[in-house]
Amino acid sequence: MTGSPPGTKDKWLERLSAVLFLTQVIHLVWMSTYVIPLQLGSSPLWEPPPAPLALADYLELPAILATSILYIRTRSWRMLLLVNVQLFHIFWITDEFVLERGTLTPVAAWIAIFIDYLELPVIIDTIRRAARGFFAHSARATEQPEQP
Repeated sequence: MTGSPPGTKDKWLERLSAVLFLTQVIHLVWMSTYVIPLQLGSSPLWEPPPAPLALADYLELPAILATSILYIRTRSWRMLLLVNVQLFHIFWITDEFVLERGTLTPVAAWIAIFIDYLELPVIIDTIRRAARGFFAHSARATEQPEQP
């Protein structure tokens, strides 16, 4: 749950967090179409080009940092926990370990994959916050002041 209403800094953090976390959708698509089929013993459905994956990887830490600051400022403790679980995943089980057969037990690989999908509520929340702030600002801008 959110605490106090967002201020100007929070609105910028909401927008920044949403943009940065949207890049993680690339990563989740890759997980869904490449990594999970491999884990299930099948062949990949699709492999995106390396550049978008690299972009998502490079922007993951800034996304976590910006979103963590937002959730601390707005006292969204549950969401803060969800976003910071990603740090555990980044530093414990990277995607490369999941892909290397025999490096991880299947249970550990599935835990790592599940942790990646914990980004979904954060992505949805940051987009919702940014959209709510954007549309609220647009509505205020179009309101006509009352004439005496």
